[in-house]
Amino acid sequence: MTKREFKEATERFQRMSQFISQATSDTIVRESEENRQARIKNLLLPENYGYFFNHYLGKDTVIPLADSDCAWYHLSSYEELYRENFITQFRIIFRGGAKSIHSNVGNPLALKLAGKIKFFLVIGANEDRAKLLLADLQVQFEANKRLINDFGNQIGYGSWADGMFETSDKCYFMALGIDQPFRGLRHYANRIDMASVDDVEDRKVALNQRIVTERGEKILSDLVPAFGKNSQRVVVSNNYITRTGIINYLLTKKGLEI
Repeated sequence: MTKREFKEATERFQRMSQFISQATSDTIVRESEENRQARIKNLLLPENYGYFFNHYLGKDTVIPLADSDCAWYHLSSYEELYRENFITQFRIIFRGGAKSIHSNVGNPLALKLAGKIKFFLVIGANEDRAKLLLADLQVQFEANKRLINDFGNQIGYGSWADGMFETSDKCYFMALGIDQPFRGLRHYANRIDMASVDDVEDRKVALNQRIVTERGEKILSDLVPAFGKNSQRVVVSNNYITRTGIINYLLTKKGLEI
């Protein structure tokens, strides 16, 4: 990322933070503590992920990350992710199907608040792209007043610009490029318990068998062993480009077919 690009990304984050903070502050509704706790408990149920997303991030807010209700595949994939500690999901969804916003913002946010994960890693095609994905998540933790009203102050330390941040309850969020090392990642006693592999190949990469093999084995042989013993949630989001690509490589290794 050039200095100019970094400056523009930082200014964008600041503008989004201010806007989200103001917009969500204006929509908080007064309610009794009993009703608030009951509402939060209900929103965190895995079968209610669609309501959770709409309330904090989606069409029921003035800062929607999606302009319609969650699709059936958003709901079923989250429920599966919530209930299964060891799972690999291939989200081969059409472009514009909101796979990235759910995989990198909605899902880790809901799982963290439900107490299901403590170390989330987002992996992009390169480090810069991964950091920008992390920024979309951090801005919600820091500025979304609906979240803060329900779950308390979330700000800890760190920044997406440095590729990591920690929330006030010691949960850790990190961004790496696909070609960076994954082995030995740890935060306090916690190892990775969810990783999102987001758009790590395009047509040029998919046609280069050396890179396809290197990145495929990086996911299988470096990323997977980096998880803790109690949780291994892997979400791979990418359009299916060609049978020579990384997605097909991973599916074949796992004995699956598209």
